[in-house]
Amino acid sequence: MRYERVIGSATGTDTGARMGFGSGLRSGRSGSDRSGPGLATGFGACAASGRNVSLSVSLSALFVLSMIGLGCATQHPFVWAEAFQEKPEPRVIQARDTLSVVVKNQAQLSGEFVVRENGAYLQPLVGDVDVEGLSTEQAASRLTEKLQGILTSPIVTLSISRPRPLLVSVVGEVRQPGNFELPAGDGVLEAIARAGGLTEFAAEDDIYVLRRSPARLRIRFRYADLTGGTAKSSGFQLRDGDVVVVD
Repeated sequence: MRYERVIGSATGTDTGARMGFGSGLRSGRSGSDRSGPGLATGFGACAASGRNVSLSVSLSALFVLSMIGLGCATQHPFVWAEAFQEKPEPRVIQARDTLSVVVKNQAQLSGEFVVRENGAYLQPLVGDVDVEGLSTEQAASRLTEKLQGILTSPIVTLSISRPRPLLVSVVGEVRQPGNFELPAGDGVLEAIARAGGLTEFAAEDDIYVLRRSPARLRIRFRYADLTGGTAKSSGFQLRDGDVVVVD
């Protein structure tokens, strides 16, 4: 599916363009190609410590942090998305994840369960099982232990069937800046679309993701690469707490 950028006219902060889905990409002006060194070493005081934002943090607080990041977006080193490399973080269970639990030969104990905000889910016959912060293997072992003495040699398989939504912020030259919940696996283009698309003043070569992972990173994107679908950056996946900045 290709994305279409449609330029509109308005005034004030609501100026600009909306992103829709259409037959192709209409050409827009390209932003300046600012040069800069590679991987960011830090944002200093400009990067808020709340990058590792959990979904329990208020949307307004994240927006304040993202606006701080916007003010610093052009002041620090960056790495182009095409050159960006990052080790995958081990996935642990988090609140609002949906788990698939299979207890062998025990259909009544198997099913899908949502992890509550307190980090536990309600397992039939057992009660609350605390799983937040555990790997799926660790969670399966914990449930197996709880089933010992209830079942003979229980065998448990546990996986994350639906990860919790991401909470990201989109600021700068977009029509509707703010905070958004996105499905896990969404990228920069989906975040911009949720924010109403680029304004007519957006510099299409100056799109950034601010991330703390745990080092503070600033990753730069070209809009044409994102919409083209073939560049490495088009497959970039956002993480919880990321801030997308459009200059």
